[in-house]
Amino acid sequence: MRAALLPLALLLGCPTAPDLPAGPEPCREQTRVEVLEFIDGDTADVEFLDGGLAGTTDRIRLLGIDTPEIDHDDVLNSDFCAVRAWNEAIEEFQGDTAWLTFDTSCTGVFERTLAYMFRESDELWVNKHMVEQGYARVSTFDFSFRTEFEAAEAEAMAAGRGLWGACAE
Repeated sequence: MRAALLPLALLLGCPTAPDLPAGPEPCREQTRVEVLEFIDGDTADVEFLDGGLAGTTDRIRLLGIDTPEIDHDDVLNSDFCAVRAWNEAIEEFQGDTAWLTFDTSCTGVFERTLAYMFRESDELWVNKHMVEQGYARVSTFDFSFRTEFEAAEAEAMAAGRGLWGACAE
């Protein structure tokens, strides 16, 4: 049946979903979005591009990471490295199309949608990138890729990147 749908998806301009990391029992199917705006280094507003949610927007919390908090009223009062983490997310991912994959839970404590995000053009894992560059810590909440993210965090610490250094480019 899936093979019969593939030509229709290509005719309609809907790309076939790549095989990307997700939780063992994801709460939703992966979906494609346009990244409209990053609110901070780990939260973005997106617009769904395909399927039943096409044209709707949602606020996504990047799963497995925690970036420093931005004070939007006075950025000078933001946490150390918050503005740099936010700028990294904006410069690298805002305005791009991306794939979202999910873990076992789709909603966090603040009722935001929890997701892993992958830039569509090169499948760069946004959540992991932020940890690798030192702009995010590994979250204390449960998620399926903790071991992998903790290894990336240890490497960023050892290299003195982002939070673990001067937080310069």
